[in-house]
Amino acid sequence: MVAFVERFGTTKERLEILDGFLTFRGMLDAVVNIELQWVDGSFLEEDLVRAPRDIDVLTVFSTPKVPNFDPAAHSDLFVPASSKLRFKTDAHYVSINHPRGFCRQIAYWIQLFSHSRRGQIWKGMVELPPICADEGQGAQLVLERITALGSTP
Repeated sequence: MVAFVERFGTTKERLEILDGFLTFRGMLDAVVNIELQWVDGSFLEEDLVRAPRDIDVLTVFSTPKVPNFDPAAHSDLFVPASSKLRFKTDAHYVSINHPRGFCRQIAYWIQLFSHSRRGQIWKGMVELPPICADEGQGAQLVLERITALGSTP
């Protein structure tokens, strides 16, 4: 995650988005087991004309970490409009606990994330692994350092 922050924390707008995303990722990790996350969208593109407004993220998760898990009780994480507003994270989810639905949803997201909107040009996405114990703290420290310097590393 530190490398991701260093690579994409290149402007004030991107640093603000990364700050929200790191908070989102930490809060999400407290309620579900994150298996992986795919990041896509304008956040990954080098557009000199328009700054990204958010980060697009698909989270693949397994079992909840909280008893009687109810996504409605965590709407700021599980309702895309809410996560976008609070964390600048356009968040979507796929649960691996439903094999048939999982396969269909993954096929959809691969198709959506692997092509640009304009002209259906092939592009890439970034896969982030599950959170490790000290990852969030290290990435947050790098983010704070870059923000304090007012420039990229």
